[in-house]
Amino acid sequence: MGMTNRQTKVGKLNSGEFTEFAFALYAIAKQTNSNVSDVYASLSVIDGSVKGTYKGVSFYGDGKQLPPFIEFGYFLEGKSTKRVANWANKCSTFVDGYFIPDFTKVECVGGSSGKADVTFKKEDKVVKVFSLKWNHDAVERSQSPSWNSLTELYEKFVDISELKEYYEEKYDVFTIPGLRYSRDKCDWCPELIERGQIMQDTVQVVDKYVAEKFVSGHVDAQALAKNLISCYAGQEDSVVFVELNSGKHYEIGANDQEKIEKALSDAEFTYKQEQTDSGRTRDTYIYLNGKEFIQFRTTASTDPASTAKGSNNDLRRIKRQTYLFINLPN
Repeated sequence: MGMTNRQTKVGKLNSGEFTEFAFALYAIAKQTNSNVSDVYASLSVIDGSVKGTYKGVSFYGDGKQLPPFIEFGYFLEGKSTKRVANWANKCSTFVDGYFIPDFTKVECVGGSSGKADVTFKKEDKVVKVFSLKWNHDAVERSQSPSWNSLTELYEKFVDISELKEYYEEKYDVFTIPGLRYSRDKCDWCPELIERGQIMQDTVQVVDKYVAEKFVSGHVDAQALAKNLISCYAGQEDSVVFVELNSGKHYEIGANDQEKIEKALSDAEFTYKQEQTDSGRTRDTYIYLNGKEFIQFRTTASTDPASTAKGSNNDLRRIKRQTYLFINLPN
């Protein structure tokens, strides 16, 4: 669950990591019929990780759970911000109303690309996996301008190998480093702004190529259904997606393959492309029988450029950020 960093008692705190931690603790408290503060008191930092066992249920959080562990203590003391309290309360409300099968172990492990935010196990067998979101967040995020990164995302849908030569020619142009004028404001020089636009134009060509494959019927429904499920569940058998703001939830897994495949086989596809008034964001929408199905959203950001003397914060290189949103067919 990759989410916005916010200023809190412990400094910059990732809201996703905090909600994973809070969700896990409230679930343990519910199963053991205990107060969450008692569960929290059983935890400690050991070898850079957060660990503990409470009434027969063990918790393990990797190093990313250290700031949430500290902040949750402030929350229990009533010293956290209103925003943090809202994160915790949303988790508590959902857990109170959702049935999680009996478990003996809870894990909060993984990176931004992982689908499992909170995993519940009985002994060593997975009983339920949750992915926590705010509203309808992107199911995939691709953040490198390289061809390999591009294909990793888009070839979940269709083969784009025909575009390699075109893309790499443009890549050699839009990745030329440029200066930013102000470190505080992150202003870009005109050349860097132009290269960002070239990158977005290039990616929209890729988007259009993919969309037109859908429209012309050149998609493999069986392979596509499998890849769509993988976007949600990764290597897990199934994952429960929770939209914490609304409390909505839906479970997606291998058992949905046949249903999704049939919907794709019978579908009519259309698409449209847009850009924001600022020109900094480009969107491509693919519709399934008139309903929004897939959205590719690409924005331009920058990374420090590498030089012979190492990384240079004032010399920047355009970075592609593409977010994938999916509404699975019913």
